[in-house]
Amino acid sequence: MRPWSALPASARPLLDGFDGEVGPDDVSASGLVVDGVLYVRGCNTRYGPYPYCREMRHGVFSVTKSLGAAVALLRLAQKYGDAVFDARIADYVPITAPHDGWERVTFADALGMATGLGERSAQRHPNDPLADENKPRMLAWMGKRTAKDKLDAGFAYPKYPWGPGEVVRYNSVHTFVLAAAMDAYLKRQAGPGAHLWDMVAREVYEPIGIFHAPMLHTLETDGSRGIPLLAYGLYPTVDDIAKLTTLLQSGGRHDGQQLLSARKLAEALYRTSPDSGLPLGWHYRAGEGRYHLSFWSTPYRTSTGCFLQIPVMLGYGGNLVVLLPNGVSAFRFADAGSSDVESMILAGEAIRPLCAPSAAAAVAPPRAPMTAGELRAELVGRTFDSGAATIAVDRSGVVTVDAKGDVDVGRWRITDDGQYCRAWNVGDRGRLRCYRVYRDGEAFELHAVDRWTVTKLRRQP
Repeated sequence: MRPWSALPASARPLLDGFDGEVGPDDVSASGLVVDGVLYVRGCNTRYGPYPYCREMRHGVFSVTKSLGAAVALLRLAQKYGDAVFDARIADYVPITAPHDGWERVTFADALGMATGLGERSAQRHPNDPLADENKPRMLAWMGKRTAKDKLDAGFAYPKYPWGPGEVVRYNSVHTFVLAAAMDAYLKRQAGPGAHLWDMVAREVYEPIGIFHAPMLHTLETDGSRGIPLLAYGLYPTVDDIAKLTTLLQSGGRHDGQQLLSARKLAEALYRTSPDSGLPLGWHYRAGEGRYHLSFWSTPYRTSTGCFLQIPVMLGYGGNLVVLLPNGVSAFRFADAGSSDVESMILAGEAIRPLCAPSAAAAVAPPRAPMTAGELRAELVGRTFDSGAATIAVDRSGVVTVDAKGDVDVGRWRITDDGQYCRAWNVGDRGRLRCYRVYRDGEAFELHAVDRWTVTKLRRQP
C-alpha cells in the first residue's frame, strides 16, 4: 500500500476528481490498484478518518455477486469443466414453483440475471432491467432465514412471456437460487461434507492471501451450515479488493496456478467480445450498457478510437469496482446513491492508455444541440415517455415523473446557453443535473453534461 500522492503527477488533475460527484463524507474508501500496488485515498467514517485503513471492512452489497457468486462458479468451472455454466438449476434444487419456468434455466442464466422469471414488467422493449429488484416480493424474501424458506419464496415468482437467456431482469433472489444449486453441485462432486463457501475461501481466497472472508449465510433451525447468500453479504477490506481484482485482471491465474476458468472469465469481462451478455436498455454516449455473468458494462470510446465495454461491479448505495482493460482496477465504497464511474475510468486511463490507437477510427461529425429558445418551445408544458417512466415538464417550473407508480417531483430550469437542468426532490439525492438536448423528430436525447449517460424521451399527446 502506498499513499495517493505516490501516483504519477501527470495524472493529478484526473486523480483529484476520482470520486466524481460523491462528497468525501459519503465515501468509506476509494482507490486504485496498479501493478500489484494499492493506492487508497483514505478510509473514512462519519466521525473522521479510520486509523486502520487496511483492516477496515466494507459492506459492498451486490459487488458480492461478482466477487462471490461469479468467483464460485468460475472456480467450479476450473475444477470440473466449463460445462458447469450450462448445468440446469432444476437438476440440483427442488423446484416448488407452480409453473415450468425454471425447467431450462442454467447456472449461467441465473448468474447473468436472465432467468425469465419475474412479475413487474412483461415488456421486452423498452427494457426495465430493475423492475423486480428491491420490490415487495424481494424484500419479503430478504426476511426469510432458512434456505428452504428463501427458496420457496424465490420460486413464488411467476414467469415472464419469454424464456431464459433472452432478457435481463436483475433480481438478487436468483443469485441465491444459484448459490443453492452450486452448493448442491459441489456436494455431488466432492461429497456431502463439501460446502460452497469453504471451497471458495480455501481454493481461491487463501491462495491469493485472503485468510478471513466474512459472508452472510442462511440461518438453519437445526444448527447446520447454511447456504452462502452470494447476492450480497461479503465484507471485504481494501486489501481483499486489491488481491481479488488482481486475480481477475490476471485471467484467474495466481503464482503459476490457474484458479478460475480463463475462458469463461475473459467472456465475463467482455474481453472476447463487446457484445457479450444482454443489452440493458441503458444508453450512453458511446453505446448501450450490457450485463453478463454478474458484470455490468459501461461503454466507452477512447480519444484514439477504441470502443470498449468496461466491466463494472455495482452494489447498492454506490459501491463500485471497475476492471479497466489496461490492467488498472478502481474502486469506491460509498453510500451516496451514485453510480458515477466516469471519473474513475478517466483517472485509470490517465495512468496509462486503455488500448492501442485505432488507425481506422471514424469520428462522427458533431451534432448541434437545441438552443435555449428551442428548449422552451419544445419541452415546456409537454409530457414525455422514456419507456420506463412518464415525465411532465410543467410551465410553473415543476417536473414530475411516474415510473410505474413510483412518483417524484422536482424543479427544472433552462439556462441561457441551452442546458436543460432538473433536480428531483427525492430521487438522485436532489442533485442538480444539466443536459444538452438533441432532437430527432418527436424524440429527444438528453446528454448529461457531467456524465456519459443518455436519456431518450418521446413526446406524448
